[in-house]
Amino acid sequence: MNAVDNHLIEILPVKDCARLLAICEPVQLLLSDVLSEPGKPTRHVYFPIQGFISLVATVDGSPRR
Repeated sequence: MNAVDNHLIEILPVKDCARLLAICEPVQLLLSDVLSEPGKPTRHVYFPIQGFISLVATVDGSPRR
């Protein structure tokens, strides 16, 4: 992934950007992939370069989008 592909990474200082990109790897996500669940540890951080990611939250016991 190039820094220019993601504006959050692009604004990092050059040294920090290089360190982060050295440990990044591209992944292909599919529709309905679950990236995180409540109460479970976060194992990865995602920096989308195209498309979007939705947040689904439970309100009054019912999922809301």
